[in-house]
Amino acid sequence: MAEVKVKVSCHCQKNQSVIALDLSDLPLSANICHCDTSRHVSGVLGTISIKVPSGPASLDNLTAFETSEFMTRYSCSTCGAQVFAYDTRESTWRVPTGLLDRTEGIFEIQAHMWVGDTRDGGMSDWIPSISGRPLSRWLEAPEIEKSKELFESQTLGGKVPTMKFEDEDKIHAHCRCGGVQFYITLPDKASAEATSPWPDLIVPYHSGSPENPENETWWLAANKTKYLAGTCACDSCRLTSGYEITPWAFIPKTNLVQLNGQPLEFSMGTLKQYESSPGVYREFCSRCGATVFYHNDERPALVDVAVGLLHSTSGVRAENLLEWRTERVSFEEDAINRSLVDGLREGLGSWGVQRQGRTGPRAEPWKSRKL
Repeated sequence: MAEVKVKVSCHCQKNQSVIALDLSDLPLSANICHCDTSRHVSGVLGTISIKVPSGPASLDNLTAFETSEFMTRYSCSTCGAQVFAYDTRESTWRVPTGLLDRTEGIFEIQAHMWVGDTRDGGMSDWIPSISGRPLSRWLEAPEIEKSKELFESQTLGGKVPTMKFEDEDKIHAHCRCGGVQFYITLPDKASAEATSPWPDLIVPYHSGSPENPENETWWLAANKTKYLAGTCACDSCRLTSGYEITPWAFIPKTNLVQLNGQPLEFSMGTLKQYESSPGVYREFCSRCGATVFYHNDERPALVDVAVGLLHSTSGVRAENLLEWRTERVSFEEDAINRSLVDGLREGLGSWGVQRQGRTGPRAEPWKSRKL
């Protein structure tokens, strides 16, 4: 039997496996899942995984978490990456595709599933096609007999999940197990007091200096009534989450509060910290493995929050709180799954024009000065 071997590895490399795939089975079929469970257990807006014939080489550095009576997910106990999942219904293992060392020819994305859980279309509106091949959209899973296919002109009117803590002045965020919960408050005067260099999302690091000497408050949008949000395809985000695309919202730390009203603490609840590079910190839930925060020593007053954790009545994109940056996918140059990220960049740009009424790139304050 001819076979192809792929390597699975998380960021800290304490979980590494080599999986042999039957060449005749390739490319494997995969879907982008938008269900509530996958979103809150990962922190991202869409997860992709494939069935594989074998599981992890060792369970020693993995934390098991049951998301249902038939599904157990295993995340890295050190860096938090979702590494494997086991489905007892089929006695099969699944692996998140963001941890594969190669993707071309290994799997092909066919559809968006469980789009009904998003209430606004979520990331399915941003990736209508890959390499010119349209992706179908399904309210539930395409193999479910009662599931309905959505068409481009259709809108969603799904129900808001039962866990609802939302007030007019704050939005609740939580991981799947509930061990990490907090509020994001609306922008206020203190929101502009943070300091930060420009992010790669706005000023690609390969094209100019990220310095922001005038401390322009790029993280505030819509006349300072919303926060900026964007997508990231960098290697570190991919390998600490397990997925190719991580959506982040840029929130001043002063606007992040615990459920009891106390200021945010990176040690609250079941949070665990991982230093992905010197001075760069990522927090994840030590119980269910959800990606939660990113922050660094260079901008300690500004925190990236994983958007998949937000619980907004407007939908998973939380557009009542966030304005999405659509002109670039941050660190898209890092992408291993080039076709997926290209599809996101193209679809996100088109969505920005149609949904947010833009006819071209927005004015860039940083371009008016020398870099």
